[in-house]
Amino acid sequence: IYVKYDATGQSIKPNQMSQLSKPYPNPASKEVYISYSLSKPQNAVLEVYDIIGKRQYTQAIKNGNVGVVSIPVSQWKDGVYFIQLLADGKIVGTEKIIVKK
Repeated sequence: IYVKYDATGQSIKPNQMSQLSKPYPNPASKEVYISYSLSKPQNAVLEVYDIIGKRQYTQAIKNGNVGVVSIPVSQWKDGVYFIQLLADGKIVGTEKIIVKK
């Protein structure tokens, strides 16, 4: 069993944790969908970077809690990209996608 703890040492229940799901479809050619859940409604940022670290996409999430983001990838080159979700200045999660036409 995996248990997380907050700064005070209290255990965090799974429904209180922020997370980023696996993107789909993966590999993708036109669009990628990725769902997220945040431990509380808050502002967050979803960013996508290519393999050399260049940011390819940014989407602000205002007062979000749970949602799905659609990322258009049809104009991107074939390759590996990384989706990262940040909330409260901290990385919630990072997922890899492959763009293949």
